[in-house]
Amino acid sequence: IAGVVTLITRQGFDGFLGEAQVGSTSHGGGATRSLAMTLGRSFADDRGNVMLSLSHDRERPVYWAQRTWGWEPGGKRGTLSYVANPLRTPGNTSEPRFVSMYGISGITYREYGHPVITTPLAGMPAYSLSFDDAGQLIPYDVGTRLTDGSGRLQNVALDCPDCYLGNQLGTARNGLERAGAELQLTFSFLSDGQGALRELEGFLEAKRYGIDSSSQFGFANYAGAGPSSVRAGGYALRIDNPFVSDALVALMQSNGIDHVDVTRINNDLAQDVDAMRAAYAAGQPFRSPGALLDLSSEFRMQRAVAGVRGVFANDWNFEVYGNYGRTRSRFSNSDFMDSLFRQQVDAVRDPLSGGIVCRSTLADPGNGCVPINILQVGTTSFEALAYSYRRPLQRDVITQANAVATVDGTLFSWESPGSGAELPVAFAAGLEYRRESSQ
Repeated sequence: IAGVVTLITRQGFDGFLGEAQVGSTSHGGGATRSLAMTLGRSFADDRGNVMLSLSHDRERPVYWAQRTWGWEPGGKRGTLSYVANPLRTPGNTSEPRFVSMYGISGITYREYGHPVITTPLAGMPAYSLSFDDAGQLIPYDVGTRLTDGSGRLQNVALDCPDCYLGNQLGTARNGLERAGAELQLTFSFLSDGQGALRELEGFLEAKRYGIDSSSQFGFANYAGAGPSSVRAGGYALRIDNPFVSDALVALMQSNGIDHVDVTRINNDLAQDVDAMRAAYAAGQPFRSPGALLDLSSEFRMQRAVAGVRGVFANDWNFEVYGNYGRTRSRFSNSDFMDSLFRQQVDAVRDPLSGGIVCRSTLADPGNGCVPINILQVGTTSFEALAYSYRRPLQRDVITQANAVATVDGTLFSWESPGSGAELPVAFAAGLEYRRESSQ
């Protein structure tokens, strides 16, 4: 809440204090740097003191590509996973249902945006065919596809050379940057008064802090493994889609179907796929050049408080101050309208112009849909995605203003019947006005 955080702990500091710190990790990424300084000076025969503190911290992100947790030493692809135990058969139920194995990958998705056909075809089970960079049909090499004890194929494989390895593009730990400035001023107007006031001191504090954080997703969006007829299922490649190759058209015709469903991890949209592949091969992070894969957050907090405090001649204490605080936050991330993106995938030739358009455009010519070719890798531009891509932005502002007056002291003392000690009876009271707003 705005105005609550109090970070200066030193009082009456006179001098200079500086601190610098750097850090790193043994596996790369996550480097840290911290700089801080405090400068204080007393004045007016030590009746006043002013202090300024500045700080800046930075933490670099850690990318999943920089970590090989769960990978078997020796370079097997895949991770440590639980799989159905092939030794647990209907006649041998003493074996555990699942066992852990290294080098396991899910076969649902391929790397770099290559679609995978999930529709079973004559002589070929699901996940048998995929596409090369140019969108031509090729076998999908899943390595050793596993079965359970009843011989049923599982959607996992051992040492799959083509399978999607997981969120290698994404960040395992977010990048973070903090900066702050604090000013504190105190001045003693009266320290040994003889009138109604014995002591009187004024104070002023002002602070401003900011935190920026960012992370990177492994992919922009994806098509699920379910049929295209269900929500979040696969993409439907229809037989009249002009981006579909002649070989796939012939395959659909021979199977008597008008479309096939495909899965796809869309980590190639508006990206430099060659640079992505090079980063993968080197085990280095790939930093997306655009805003398509990132999530960012910003926090800004500022606070100011000013007032006076003192002691009356009768030893009663008082304090009067006003406070204002404001916290502003901003969140932004990439997002796709899945229904609109699917309209872009469902391309067809315009019967009048012969050009390639979205099927939805035939019914609604002014809808602005731009057809895209998901069969080719790395060919979709950021501009072409404007129809379905959104950049949601959330802004929040919280403010707080309050004025406070307090007084405390001893009303009287009385003698304890048991010990004879003087026991004071204290009294404290306060008034506060507070206003908070949020939008």
